[in-house]
Amino acid sequence: MDGFVLNAILLKFQAAYEHNAVTLITLLEPSWFVLIGLAFVLLLLSVVVDHGRFFPVMLVGLTWLGATHILFLRGWEWAESISYGTRHVAQHLGAPAFNPSAILELGSYVAAPLLTSVANQGALGFVWHPSTIPFAMSGIAMFLAYCVLALVQFALLLMNYLLIGGAPFFLLWLPVPGLSAIGQLWIQLMCGNLAGLFVCGQIAGIMRDLGQAMAERYHAVFANAAGVTTLTWNDYSEPLGTALVMAIAFAWIPLSFSKAAFGIAGSLVKGGGMLLGAASYAVTMPSSSGGGGGSNDGGSNKNGSGQQQITSSPGTGWGGGGMAPAPQPVGAWGRP
Repeated sequence: MDGFVLNAILLKFQAAYEHNAVTLITLLEPSWFVLIGLAFVLLLLSVVVDHGRFFPVMLVGLTWLGATHILFLRGWEWAESISYGTRHVAQHLGAPAFNPSAILELGSYVAAPLLTSVANQGALGFVWHPSTIPFAMSGIAMFLAYCVLALVQFALLLMNYLLIGGAPFFLLWLPVPGLSAIGQLWIQLMCGNLAGLFVCGQIAGIMRDLGQAMAERYHAVFANAAGVTTLTWNDYSEPLGTALVMAIAFAWIPLSFSKAAFGIAGSLVKGGGMLLGAASYAVTMPSSSGGGGGSNDGGSNKNGSGQQQITSSPGTGWGGGGMAPAPQPVGAWGRP
């Protein structure tokens, strides 16, 4: 129906995104080293502030910087492989090849008997019987429903190619703490896009089989209709209602799954960051002292004789939950 225009557009983008990704990596490489250097300086400053946790903070920080470097160089390739895998799984479960133009062709085939039966009535038929004008809406609505499905699939495929081709730009900002949300947004968008593609492929597979059955039924009922006397509103109301439900479902179901996957990916990304922070803190959990391994938090002040006196409040420890006794006053050089 569209002369495979939608497929031609998608093929152009599909052929271009790999070249664009490699070109972006080359162009953004100087900026990448500047940003990763800035991230390393911020890491050193955090270690200076919290020098008691030097080893775990450096370990987690350097691991994160190394992971972001690999993502910047290879992230688009991994996204491409995951996209192909998602489509392959969808086809293995019954979805046809992702082909928006073929969906439009199927829609025109299903709607053809409805439109033909109305055209056979002639223009004067609508003049003498205005109540039959809604008959034409059933065929148009049926074709538009398939147009919605084709455009949703086209938009998801186009977004998939754009996200893969632009992956280096989004992943460029991952090392810098204040700008890493841009890279995390790309991960969420990619997850939402893959979920929408998978669901849209399954819907296309269902409508391929259902559309064939609907077309055969409509050809039997409407294709041989000679005039308005053989068909009534009841004959056209069923395909019209079906088309309206299909159009709403084709737009709402993939969008709902995409939004759900977007939110889940965001929660996982934030949870991963919290897990890394918790891991670095757990490595240097304060050691126990006193009865049963209690940990103490205290301060120091000086008494009137110039001696330094350490005061501490008892706390519960991780080992046995005992109460730690307060230390005795000591001299300036550590002698009683």
